[in-house]
Amino acid sequence: MKEKESGRKKKFALLLMAAGLLCCVTACESSQVVSESKDGTRVESGEESGSDEQSDASGEDVLSKIHGIRKEYEAESLQGSMEKTGIGDHEQSEDSPGKLSDRLADFQISIDGVVYQFPMEYSKFEALGWEYESDREEILDAQSWDMPAGLWYREGYGVYIVLANPTTKPLSYSECFVSGIILMDAFLTDCDWEIVLPGGIRYGVSGVDEIREAYGDPDYGYEQAGMYTLRYGYQTGDREVILGVYGDDQTLRYIDMKNVIGIEPPQIDQELQILQ
Repeated sequence: MKEKESGRKKKFALLLMAAGLLCCVTACESSQVVSESKDGTRVESGEESGSDEQSDASGEDVLSKIHGIRKEYEAESLQGSMEKTGIGDHEQSEDSPGKLSDRLADFQISIDGVVYQFPMEYSKFEALGWEYESDREEILDAQSWDMPAGLWYREGYGVYIVLANPTTKPLSYSECFVSGIILMDAFLTDCDWEIVLPGGIRYGVSGVDEIREAYGDPDYGYEQAGMYTLRYGYQTGDREVILGVYGDDQTLRYIDMKNVIGIEPPQIDQELQILQ
């Protein structure tokens, strides 16, 4: 049971990192929660801090805001953004794995000239030069998915991945599917790889306006301390893309792409109860 709780905490820790990455180093003078109504109208709410203590956004404060956003997301219709991005479609296009799709719904990403299609076999991911810093023979329970705590490294740069086991028996990591990838600038410093999402959205180059033009309005948008997080997704988090725009140049610096197929998604309410 503790292992399952730990797994759930890891998943929300990544969302927390995306929403408050700069909060730990920058005093937050104000915060905004930006949501999109069905007619595309931006709805913003915020509260200005009145003291230094209030301006230091704690992990609990940020997590509380994320809880509210996820609850609001569950309560609202996603049909508008689904029609725009195609993520609500179950079937993916038949584009060649060697050619990057134009649809975010195909869950592809080009890294250093190689197109990754999720989900993909672990052996194929490993063959591209990725090595796990821990034990690749760790076990993942049947009908489950998780984001292991360790990083996968290639040429000295690290990423997190999402592993899925859709079978009815426990499997080692090396026998599972790689169902997603998480990239962030903390582990890609000075990396010269070209990282491209469908529609020509580029890591370290594209900003919020370009992302919105390519994919439409997100399911939710969250702005905190100079960082804007956009979420495009389907169901309760098993098929989604979360993008973080921040830094002096306000460009894409965080990518969380996940496409878990054949596994019933975890219940958000249960996850929130465990973290509270």
